[in-house]
Amino acid sequence: MAKDIEINDLKDDERGQAFLAFYLELFNESELDLLTTFDQENQIPQINHFLQQAPFSTRATLLASLLANRQTEVSTLHQAIVDAYPETTNYRTVADWQNWYRHSIDTIAQRTSRD
Repeated sequence: MAKDIEINDLKDDERGQAFLAFYLELFNESELDLLTTFDQENQIPQINHFLQQAPFSTRATLLASLLANRQTEVSTLHQAIVDAYPETTNYRTVADWQNWYRHSIDTIAQRTSRD
């Protein structure tokens, strides 16, 4: 079983980097609705505010700055998702996260259509 990603691991761990890149992708597409269901501590508005104000030109610089300034918020959100979906602990690519996201949205849509 893979270990949980600690706050300090996000910058160096490929699993953490994949989650950060996935989050940034969702942010850029204004598709964070599903993630808000895991945001028990109101972390997403803080993360998004930082991203909206960030003047960084490259993705790598932006992600590094995001970690430096909002590491706790990102880690808390990530941990909430891992707690609900333990298999996400092993996700090492943005594609893994994208597949999880699509599957989760499809599952919600199917439940909603049956209600």
